[in-house]
Amino acid sequence: MEKDNIKNIAKLLKADQDYLISIKDNLELKTGKKDIFENILQRNKAIGDNIIKNLGVQNQTPTAIFTKAFQNIETIDNKLKNLLNNPNCHNIESCNSYINFVKKLNPLKSGLFIKESKAIELLKTNQPQKVLDYLKLNNIDEALKKHSVFEIFASLRFLEGSDWLNNVFFKEYEKLTPDDFEARQIQMIAMDKIWQSAARPFVQKKWHNISHLKELGVIFILPLSAGAPGEVIRTISLLLHYMEEVPFYSKIFKNIIQNKDSFAQNFTSLLRGDVYDEIPEEKSNKIAWLVIQRYLAKDDEYDWRLFYPHINTEGLLWYKAHQNLMKIEDVPEIKVWQNADWVGNFFKESSGFESLISFNLVDLSMSLVKKEANIKYEYHRHTASWNELFASFFSYEELETKAIINLLQGYFYI
Repeated sequence: MEKDNIKNIAKLLKADQDYLISIKDNLELKTGKKDIFENILQRNKAIGDNIIKNLGVQNQTPTAIFTKAFQNIETIDNKLKNLLNNPNCHNIESCNSYINFVKKLNPLKSGLFIKESKAIELLKTNQPQKVLDYLKLNNIDEALKKHSVFEIFASLRFLEGSDWLNNVFFKEYEKLTPDDFEARQIQMIAMDKIWQSAARPFVQKKWHNISHLKELGVIFILPLSAGAPGEVIRTISLLLHYMEEVPFYSKIFKNIIQNKDSFAQNFTSLLRGDVYDEIPEEKSNKIAWLVIQRYLAKDDEYDWRLFYPHINTEGLLWYKAHQNLMKIEDVPEIKVWQNADWVGNFFKESSGFESLISFNLVDLSMSLVKKEANIKYEYHRHTASWNELFASFFSYEELETKAIINLLQGYFYI
């Protein structure tokens, strides 16, 4: 039975069985908790079976499950559209309906961010010429009379290009000092419709119109609709995710600001999303766990770090977003996905081909967007399953503490 448990956990985590045994032995010794692997498998199956039952799936093939799951998500989306008076986000008022809705689910927090005065100074030091050309203005002072500093900063992301941002503008970040920061509430803004044409390629590439500036404590909605199925639930989910991500990084800013000598280097590393890329040194009776702050599978699904013991901050933030999403009382269909962000299982088509289906709502929503191309996602589930393993032995609170303390180093030992 134990061998079967190890084999099945290894399939879900995509991990080496022998290494998984050493992780299990280590964690059981350190925590005194037994049967965690068996419990994870039991819960994984129970939650998955309950989802299939609630979806009304008769023939449990991947095709049948996806069909019912997509129908459920479209039902959720249509009900949310009605709740929000059919938002299309082509104007500020429509975008603000999203903002007002999510703020009721999760009130905006405060954090430590670059001062507005310093942000203006950064824009004046290296004026964003493409932004000024787009606005048909001569200098940044003229731009700031018509648009907030937050809007101008947001526009840099889709107008100026990565070369200028990384090699010119963000270089100024290396000169920042702790005195350039202040505590204030997170801002959530709907961008003016003047940015529509400039933002369209950005939205088409990302398949959504939401982004953020963690250094400024800003979450912004672009005045465009991606025109994709499941757009409303995806927009709400992303806003809830960024509402967790911005204060999470602010906690790390508060930690690193204590050391003036290393602050600028650490701050820019966080904004770049650097991820440790070496196998940590072995220590007797200890297992190294990586702290990963990106979805590496988006770039390379075979990245070695995905199969090494790790916790992932993105997975943690989506875990919190899922909890807030489940507070929506007027759409009972959404409760189908309660506690399922880490859940998945293997199912066979009538042809005998077996595939792993994720019951993670974000994966399924993204798969719905790519339905016509028959592209299926499951990397959110995979990352969440490693987080669930760690949290089952410890807790999600401990996971967050480990992530905040060790993210810049990139790993820790248990």
